[in-house]
Amino acid sequence: MNNNRARSLRQVRSSRGKRGVSPVIGVILMVAATIVIAGVVMAMLGGFGPPSKTYTVTATASQSADDIIVTYVGGPDQVEVDSLIFSGTKSDGSAITWNNTQNGVSSGWDGNNTITTPTVGDSVIAPDQGTTGRDHVIVMAKFKDGTTQVILDTYV
Repeated sequence: MNNNRARSLRQVRSSRGKRGVSPVIGVILMVAATIVIAGVVMAMLGGFGPPSKTYTVTATASQSADDIIVTYVGGPDQVEVDSLIFSGTKSDGSAITWNNTQNGVSSGWDGNNTITTPTVGDSVIAPDQGTTGRDHVIVMAKFKDGTTQVILDTYV
């Protein structure tokens, strides 16, 4: 009988070991894992700086015969514009050459596709650069804080 009783106690003890972790310990482990994951996500997101400001200024583009004309329209943030940079491609894939100003640009045309300190109404012309196809015109504004933003991306 003693032998049977000893076997019975061993079975009880071994069955306790097979039950696993108690529900309280399981919940504590899950909460801890959630906190660790949340900490990792916050650390990753915290490393990114605040988004840069999006300025509101614009320009328009048109084609008159073979000439492409871009006019600076301005906007609420026009006082923050330091310069305008002109670029683009003709429908045949070659670059548009911006080499003239129109309407008496009051600020500096540097000859390298850039107007410094533009004012509303300033226009730049690309004479004889327009084609019968779709010519891609891009104008970027450089702001006083050093950021650059595309203000016109269109086809004429």
